[in-house]
Amino acid sequence: MRVYEMTTHPTALEMIGYLLVRGGTHVIAYAKAIEVATGVEVGKMLPVPSLDNNKFDHAKKFMDQGLYNVLYTWGEEDYRDINQIWKGANPETGETLRVIDGMPKGAPVPDFPELPEQFAPGIDRDDYHRILKRLKSNM
Repeated sequence: MRVYEMTTHPTALEMIGYLLVRGGTHVIAYAKAIEVATGVEVGKMLPVPSLDNNKFDHAKKFMDQGLYNVLYTWGEEDYRDINQIWKGANPETGETLRVIDGMPKGAPVPDFPELPEQFAPGIDRDDYHRILKRLKSNM
Protein backbone atom coordinates (compact mmCIF):
# COMPACT_ATOMS: atom_id res chain seq x y z
CA MET A 1 0.00 0.00 0.00
CA ARG A 2 2.84 2.34 0.83
CA VAL A 3 4.59 1.74 -2.51
CA TYR A 4 1.30 2.49 -4.30
CA GLU A 5 1.07 5.76 -2.42
CA MET A 6 4.67 6.67 -3.28
CA THR A 7 4.46 6.39 -7.06
CA THR A 8 2.71 8.22 -9.86
CA HIS A 9 3.89 5.98 -12.71
CA PRO A 10 0.75 4.62 -14.41
CA THR A 11 2.19 1.16 -15.17
CA ALA A 12 3.49 0.78 -11.62
CA LEU A 13 0.11 1.86 -10.22
CA GLU A 14 -1.71 -0.67 -12.43
CA MET A 15 0.61 -3.52 -11.40
CA ILE A 16 0.52 -2.60 -7.71
CA GLY A 17 -3.27 -2.25 -7.84
CA TYR A 18 -3.50 -5.83 -9.10
CA LEU A 19 -0.99 -7.06 -6.51
CA LEU A 20 -2.91 -5.38 -3.69
CA VAL A 21 -6.08 -7.22 -4.68
CA ARG A 22 -4.35 -10.58 -5.07
CA GLY A 23 -2.38 -10.05 -1.83
CA GLY A 24 -5.64 -9.50 0.02
CA THR A 25 -6.87 -12.79 -1.44
CA HIS A 26 -3.94 -14.59 0.13
CA VAL A 27 -4.57 -12.99 3.54
CA ILE A 28 -8.08 -14.43 3.40
CA ALA A 29 -6.74 -17.81 2.21
CA TYR A 30 -4.41 -18.03 5.23
CA ALA A 31 -7.27 -17.13 7.56
CA LYS A 32 -9.53 -19.76 5.96
CA ALA A 33 -6.76 -22.37 6.32
CA ILE A 34 -6.37 -21.56 10.02
CA GLU A 35 -10.13 -21.80 10.47
CA VAL A 36 -10.28 -25.19 8.73
CA ALA A 37 -7.29 -26.52 10.70
CA THR A 38 -8.37 -25.23 14.12
CA GLY A 39 -12.05 -24.36 13.96
CA VAL A 40 -11.25 -20.87 15.27
CA GLU A 41 -12.80 -17.86 13.53
CA VAL A 42 -9.67 -15.82 12.89
CA GLY A 43 -11.56 -12.53 12.61
CA LYS A 44 -12.82 -13.01 16.18
CA MET A 45 -9.47 -14.25 17.50
CA LEU A 46 -7.18 -11.53 16.13
CA PRO A 47 -7.72 -7.95 15.08
CA VAL A 48 -7.53 -8.04 11.28
CA PRO A 49 -6.31 -4.79 9.72
CA SER A 50 -8.46 -3.12 7.10
CA LEU A 51 -7.23 -4.17 3.68
CA ASP A 52 -9.90 -2.30 1.74
CA ASN A 53 -8.44 -1.93 -1.72
CA ASN A 54 -11.38 0.10 -2.99
CA LYS A 55 -9.62 3.27 -1.86
CA PHE A 56 -6.92 2.69 -4.51
CA ASP A 57 -8.10 3.82 -7.94
CA HIS A 58 -5.96 1.31 -9.84
CA ALA A 59 -7.13 -1.61 -7.66
CA LYS A 60 -10.82 -0.82 -8.09
CA LYS A 61 -11.19 -2.43 -11.53
CA PHE A 62 -9.70 -5.67 -10.18
CA MET A 63 -12.03 -5.48 -7.19
CA ASP A 64 -14.96 -4.93 -9.57
CA GLN A 65 -13.90 -8.14 -11.40
CA GLY A 66 -14.13 -10.03 -8.09
CA LEU A 67 -10.51 -11.22 -8.29
CA TYR A 68 -10.24 -11.17 -4.49
CA ASN A 69 -12.69 -14.11 -4.35
CA VAL A 70 -10.74 -16.37 -6.73
CA LEU A 71 -7.90 -18.83 -6.22
CA TYR A 72 -6.32 -20.58 -9.21
CA THR A 73 -4.99 -24.14 -9.25
CA TRP A 74 -2.49 -23.29 -11.99
CA GLY A 75 -3.26 -26.76 -13.39
CA GLU A 76 -1.04 -28.27 -10.69
CA GLU A 77 -2.19 -31.51 -9.11
CA ASP A 78 -0.79 -30.32 -5.76
CA TYR A 79 -3.46 -27.59 -5.61
CA ARG A 80 -6.47 -29.70 -6.64
CA ASP A 81 -7.83 -29.86 -3.07
CA ILE A 82 -7.68 -26.13 -2.38
CA ASN A 83 -11.48 -26.11 -2.60
CA GLN A 84 -11.49 -27.89 0.78
CA ILE A 85 -10.29 -24.60 2.29
CA TRP A 86 -11.27 -21.94 -0.23
CA LYS A 87 -15.02 -22.32 0.01
CA GLY A 88 -18.01 -20.61 1.50
CA ALA A 89 -18.21 -16.87 1.94
CA ASN A 90 -15.53 -14.22 1.85
CA PRO A 91 -15.31 -13.14 5.52
CA GLU A 92 -15.00 -9.48 4.55
CA THR A 93 -17.74 -9.20 1.92
CA GLY A 94 -19.92 -12.31 2.28
CA GLU A 95 -19.46 -13.04 -1.44
CA THR A 96 -18.91 -16.62 -2.63
CA LEU A 97 -15.31 -17.81 -2.92
CA ARG A 98 -14.36 -19.63 -6.14
CA VAL A 99 -11.58 -21.97 -7.22
CA ILE A 100 -10.67 -21.86 -10.90
CA ASP A 101 -8.89 -24.87 -12.34
CA GLY A 102 -6.00 -23.52 -14.36
CA MET A 103 -4.37 -20.13 -14.43
CA PRO A 104 -5.41 -16.56 -15.07
CA LYS A 105 -5.48 -15.39 -18.67
CA GLY A 106 -2.25 -13.81 -19.79
CA ALA A 107 1.04 -14.58 -21.42
CA PRO A 108 2.14 -18.22 -21.61
CA VAL A 109 4.26 -19.39 -18.69
CA PRO A 110 7.83 -20.01 -19.84
CA ASP A 111 9.35 -23.42 -19.25
CA PHE A 112 12.49 -22.50 -17.34
CA PRO A 113 15.05 -25.04 -16.13
CA GLU A 114 14.57 -26.27 -12.57
CA LEU A 115 16.32 -24.26 -9.85
CA PRO A 116 15.89 -26.43 -6.75
CA GLU A 117 17.34 -23.90 -4.29
CA GLN A 118 15.76 -20.81 -5.84
CA PHE A 119 13.31 -20.19 -3.00
CA ALA A 120 14.85 -22.16 -0.13
CA PRO A 121 18.63 -21.75 -0.25
CA GLY A 122 20.44 -24.59 1.50
CA ILE A 123 17.45 -26.94 1.49
CA ASP A 124 17.75 -29.70 -1.07
CA ARG A 125 15.06 -32.14 -2.19
CA ASP A 126 15.98 -34.70 0.51
CA ASP A 127 15.74 -32.03 3.23
CA TYR A 128 12.36 -30.98 1.89
CA HIS A 129 11.01 -34.55 1.92
CA ARG A 130 12.35 -35.16 5.44
CA ILE A 131 10.64 -31.97 6.70
CA LEU A 132 7.42 -32.88 4.88
CA LYS A 133 7.40 -36.37 6.41
CA ARG A 134 7.90 -34.91 9.90
CA LEU A 135 5.08 -32.38 9.40
CA LYS A 136 2.68 -35.04 8.10
CA SER A 137 3.45 -37.32 11.05
CA ASN A 138 2.18 -34.58 13.38
CA MET A 139 -1.18 -34.21 11.62
